[in-house]
Amino acid sequence: MEKPQDFFQKQQPKSKIKTEIVTEYFKAWTGIMLRKATCQTLTYLDLFSGPGLYVDGTRSTPMKILDIVQKFPDLKARLKICFCEGNRDIYKRLCRNVESHPVFPEMEIEPDVRYTKIDENVVVELPNDDCTFTFIDPYGYKELDIQLLTSVIMNWGSDSLVYFSTSGIRRNIVKKQQWDRLSDLLGSANLDELRLELKRRVPTLVKDGLILDCLKKNVTALQGRPVYFLPFAFEYENMKQQSHWLVFMCKHHLG
Repeated sequence: MEKPQDFFQKQQPKSKIKTEIVTEYFKAWTGIMLRKATCQTLTYLDLFSGPGLYVDGTRSTPMKILDIVQKFPDLKARLKICFCEGNRDIYKRLCRNVESHPVFPEMEIEPDVRYTKIDENVVVELPNDDCTFTFIDPYGYKELDIQLLTSVIMNWGSDSLVYFSTSGIRRNIVKKQQWDRLSDLLGSANLDELRLELKRRVPTLVKDGLILDCLKKNVTALQGRPVYFLPFAFEYENMKQQSHWLVFMCKHHLG
């Protein structure tokens, strides 16, 4: 498996597309919140942020978000940003890149860059208030848990984009590995039935649809109200088969 440090050598096509989707959603979300929200501040929460720049100089999501903020005085005045990174070397690079961005000294609320491991204990420490847009981009899916996913869309005006690997989930469910983690994420009640379905000879797209349905049911059950899901499929490089999904989650049809 590719190490996180190696991943940020050069941007891959699907990473470029992922960043484009995140930044377009962020622009749309801030446009709505600035017009309609009564919150004094808006929050952008980016977990597993990465360094902000690839080694070849390509800008990744953190820098792209700051580029957007630079264009809008209202965001400079009202936006609170929290970048979280759990790899120390990458965190140091992220700090340097964020602080060197031209908008950094212009923001009323200085961006918060944190060296922190994302796990079940971090939820209570996150600045997850009303009007929060969260991007969660883990290295795999093992850092995800259902408490984290539900907490980031719990409050008013809070939406989230989550990127995760279904290839690893499919494999581990069939082999009945990491069962406790998957039970937490997808719901223990449906996991045995899901395992039988995944062992059938059906297209990968169908299998991933079943996984996403379980995830949606689990999040909805804990929210106690309908949750809207909009999934974007990502394929293996040079293969016509899904490997990852970027899932938009919100509680309002406008999202």
